Amino acid sequence: MKKYYLQNVFKNYKITQVYGWTPFALEMKKRYEETGKQLYRYGIHTGIDLGVPVGTEILCPLNGIVVVDDDANNSGRGIAVSIWDTEQLLAFRGYHLKENFVNGSEIIKARQRIGLSGKTAGSLTIGNEPHLHYEIVRTDKSGRAIGRYNGAIDPHGKNIIWLDKVS
Repeated sequence: MKKYYLQNVFKNYKITQVYGWTPFALEMKKRYEETGKQLYRYGIHTGIDLGVPVGTEILCPLNGIVVVDDDANNSGRGIAVSIWDTEQLLAFRGYHLKENFVNGSEIIKARQRIGLSGKTAGSLTIGNEPHLHYEIVRTDKSGRAIGRYNGAIDPHGKNIIWLDKVS
């Protein structure tokens, strides 16, 4: 099993929804089947939600290139940022931001500020509490997500190694 290495920039936050088959994700899959709205089309929660106050500084867990920095309201995810690690073929995605500080094609270092947490779009559907939704996604050499669930893997899975210091 391939190992991925990320900086542990999230260790002080409370997890409000885990990765996987959560009751909320199953409810959203049911809504998808009824309406066709894309949020939770896989039936699993493809990341982890961290309860953070609006305006919390969000740091990047890896070195990479900004591949998405947009307002993803059409997807139900609010302001989003995605950073692609071209060496590990892995991406970090953060959703529901109030503001982002990065631009497309910008090179980012681990632990760099990339935005502020918010209470946008889909974050309003989960107990109406602000949170950061973060995903870790496997990619191919062109940066496209690959694999089941659009490449999403459990950020707390056995193949993710969280480092406490920049090496």
